[in-house]
Amino acid sequence: MAFDPYKVLGVSKTANDEEIRKAYKKLVRANHPDVDPSPEAARRFKDVTQAHEILSDAKRRSNYDQFGVTDEAGNWPPPPNSGRGPQSGSPFPFDLEELMGRRGPRPRGPAGGGGFGGFGGFGGFGVRDGEPLEIDVDVPFRLAAEGGDYDLFLNREGRDEHLTVKIPSGIDTGKVVRVAGKGHPGVGGGAAGDLLMRVRVQKDPLFRREGQDLLLDVPISVSEAALGTRVEIPTVSGGQVVVTIPAGASSGLRLRIKGQGILFHATRQRGDMYVVVKLALPPNLTDEARELFRQIDQLCPSNPRQGLW
Repeated sequence: MAFDPYKVLGVSKTANDEEIRKAYKKLVRANHPDVDPSPEAARRFKDVTQAHEILSDAKRRSNYDQFGVTDEAGNWPPPPNSGRGPQSGSPFPFDLEELMGRRGPRPRGPAGGGGFGGFGGFGGFGVRDGEPLEIDVDVPFRLAAEGGDYDLFLNREGRDEHLTVKIPSGIDTGKVVRVAGKGHPGVGGGAAGDLLMRVRVQKDPLFRREGQDLLLDVPISVSEAALGTRVEIPTVSGGQVVVTIPAGASSGLRLRIKGQGILFHATRQRGDMYVVVKLALPPNLTDEARELFRQIDQLCPSNPRQGLW
């Protein structure tokens, strides 16, 4: 099939210079190898460049419209370096910085790349920042609650690396920890991308989390529930506190211990811890123990379900 620059740019034969320019800008962005590295995109990128060389030059466009060739000598395709435009010697017939709507130092995108997914700036097509490296990590519950160092063993670009990463206190499942410069390497001197660690907080055998607060189940015996008691319990920071269980406590009662919850990184303030009372019956009741419970029921008759339904 014959090469048709109008079809390549997707414009009509009556398109003006501005329409041609806009079509070219859109296609050169979409098919640049830093955006789409596929062979098909590389072919389209070359065709788009050649088509614009023809249609942006009045003489070549006229020759193509009349004869299907680009100059008096019948050259086809046009030479790759026309020498026209502000960047003499460039295959592009106008300033590519201006094409992208920017000049000066190239900005860094959120993943360490330049605009348009790592174009790396049109000042030099060989320079490209590295892509981010995304991984999932399992963080122990208490490390996530208190914050601290996390040892990460990472295989990056075929090399084993050991990193010590700071985990901010209070982090929860789904949050991301960014480590600058530990992603995929750049090309042609471009900066390395970042390492993005998506956190999964492991379960703890004792503590559960509700926002910035902690819950701790505390089993007590029947006599402790009836008479009250004092229980020494652990904290997430590694210490111990004493909580008073009031007489007559029912299973499910929550007792608040202020300032013993999750340490929130942004404010350096702690949430609270709630002791959840769990009534634990003796596993094996003797006949004598059963008789004592019957006597207690007769001495202190009650219906805990009264009024519930």
